[in-house]
Amino acid sequence: MAHIFISYSHSDRLYAEQLSAELQCRGFNVWMDYLSIQGGNRWVREITTAIKTAGAFIVIMTPAAENSEWVENEILLAQREGIPIFPLLLEGQEFALLLSVQSMNVTTGDLPTDTYFNSLARVCPPNRDGVGADVTPKHLPEPTNELAKAITQTDIPNPATRSARWIWFMVIALLLGAIVIAGIVLNNDGDESPTTTIIAQATATQVEPQAPTQTEPATLPPDTATATATKTTIPTDTATNLPLETQVWLDLTATANAWTPTPSATFTTSHTPPNTPDDTATYQALQTQAILTLTAAVWTETPTPTPTLAPIRPQNIDQLASTTSLNAHTDTINALAFAPDGATFVSASRDTTALLWDATTNDVIHILKTQTQHTDAVTSAYYAPDGQRIATASSDATIVIWDIVTGTPQQTLRGHNGSVWDIAFAPDGLTLASAGSDGIIIIWDVASGERLTSFSGHSNAIFSIDYAPDGLTLASGSLDANAIIWDVATGAALQALTVGYPISDIMYSPDGNMLAIGGVSETIIFWELASNQQLERRVIAESMNDMAFAPDGLSLATSHNNGLLVIWDATTYEALATITVSSDPLNGMIFTPDGTTLLTGSVSGSITAWRITPQN
Repeated sequence: MAHIFISYSHSDRLYAEQLSAELQCRGFNVWMDYLSIQGGNRWVREITTAIKTAGAFIVIMTPAAENSEWVENEILLAQREGIPIFPLLLEGQEFALLLSVQSMNVTTGDLPTDTYFNSLARVCPPNRDGVGADVTPKHLPEPTNELAKAITQTDIPNPATRSARWIWFMVIALLLGAIVIAGIVLNNDGDESPTTTIIAQATATQVEPQAPTQTEPATLPPDTATATATKTTIPTDTATNLPLETQVWLDLTATANAWTPTPSATFTTSHTPPNTPDDTATYQALQTQAILTLTAAVWTETPTPTPTLAPIRPQNIDQLASTTSLNAHTDTINALAFAPDGATFVSASRDTTALLWDATTNDVIHILKTQTQHTDAVTSAYYAPDGQRIATASSDATIVIWDIVTGTPQQTLRGHNGSVWDIAFAPDGLTLASAGSDGIIIIWDVASGERLTSFSGHSNAIFSIDYAPDGLTLASGSLDANAIIWDVATGAALQALTVGYPISDIMYSPDGNMLAIGGVSETIIFWELASNQQLERRVIAESMNDMAFAPDGLSLATSHNNGLLVIWDATTYEALATITVSSDPLNGMIFTPDGTTLLTGSVSGSITAWRITPQN
């Protein structure tokens, strides 16, 4: 039997659940994301399949849904596949995408009329009485269970006994719904605690109610559809607008983690029952029935396996694949940097902005720009070691230090005569180094913003600088084709290397024993500092724009002007993988602190995340 797909914003979930329950009560097969997608499945794939195989498509129109990219994409896919669409206007105005489709107004919060459901039945027949049948909810038979009879004496109807297949389907749906309502969210990408799944298992030693017989069916938890079908006789909870029978079970399962069901267990909930004495008595009686039912089961907690990300290493580089694309900038990405704890990252762009991102949700937290800060391209960005501040450099000859919490500027440093191309915090966070088109390096006191000293030795613009992990030396690469290692304390040039081409990036390995150098050339130079040996490696690629070492120092990633991403083995100095990302130049790259993700930027302003295939 074909199903009905419900598209909605999660802020409208309460109404979507009521609609789903009503549809199921009328015999329709319903597909909703949180009820139908099992843990570990890929959301996009599952939703796409569900829409393509749907018999009808319902969209709940509200301002929140209109602003939802998910809802918009679901509508577009349904239109492309020719799925009949039945819009419901719950709030706001009709969507521009659906102006040609007749919608039903439910802005009062009521469920659709029988006419709406009968229209659905003509294109997606329910599993009841055949095609084109009347889909008005049927009255349910009276309960025969003794416990149900006792409850009925207080004028509370008991759920009807369904077929075994229908009962088990709705029990599973109820448990899944309760888990979601309890706030346990599956997250494929996040680094959150394992999801808790509640499983009911029959046990002979804890059964309180009598075993069922052919003339006395077992009393099982009421499903949402049953509760909705009897809503004319069961009072409605005034706080949630749900039937009391449904609300009792939602309250009960939502606190299952903290409650052990035993014959003498005391059930407590923060939910406030209805105010009228009669409804309160109804709630308590239904609660008693639910608790007695649950004492016939053992509730255990089992962790749901959460996909984990493997670090990017030479031995698994063949599994590297792009997973996410972010498109908030409008021009070239010049630099990327991760916070030390990996919770946030920053992107610097030629569009004159730097963006602070949440690394879990991929949402932009702050736009690091004001009317007076950074009037030209933002060329570099760097986190302070404490993770509380970010420094950004610009072609407007300034450096700005930002507060990461508020996104407001704390200091503006001026001292360069021309564009500032690169910056770097010292490992202790007390000083900041900057370099630019004037060919000098300036060391700044972070606390006061004062210029402490400067290093001169290059004859052209300096594009890249990097502190050694111990903070004692600083490396610089220039358009004059020279790489210099400086003594930070004295400003003396300790070592110099002429590479034969303009240098665009220079970087220390995480252990400080090697420098990687690249620029306007097809070669990458690995400079072993202890032996002063330089090893050249050639790759079939155009000029190198940026590089990044993996945190474990085993891999080096380089981005190139012809859109190539190259991954190197930093111990053998061999190219392990050459990936064509696009025909546009790649620019800006960084590994996450745990080494599981590589971010790359492009001249179009997009940011791409690369990961190893998840391993459970």
